Amino acid sequence: MTNGLRTVFWLHALAAFVFGVGYLFAPAFVAGVFDVDAGDLFVTRLYGVATLALGVASVLAALATTYEQVDIVLRMEVFYTVAATLVCLYSIFFLSGAPITWLAVGLFGVLALLFGYCAWQTRAQRRAEPGTPALR
Repeated sequence: MTNGLRTVFWLHALAAFVFGVGYLFAPAFVAGVFDVDAGDLFVTRLYGVATLALGVASVLAALATTYEQVDIVLRMEVFYTVAATLVCLYSIFFLSGAPITWLAVGLFGVLALLFGYCAWQTRAQRRAEPGTPALR
């Protein structure tokens, strides 16, 4: 695994822990910052737990020693960050999202680009290695 990919996993873990802890322990405050209805605080806290779980997955991937140990997590990160970017953009353009939602677009967008680039680079590198089975 490349140092670049490891760094991206650490960056995502840091962001996930900051927002996850916020949603878990101060759900009304974080929802207010993003100008959304916190609704049922139980559900908002569950979102915080899910975000923390993604952060834990990124930590485990960052500590892994082989690509095979991070393959599924990397694919999940690419999907998650691209989908989250699109959802934030939808919120801004169609649901009159708060201006701070652009921060989320930027964060998810940068992570999507970084994870996507690392996945593409790793896939190309693995195809070029002789004797290495091609990824499906």
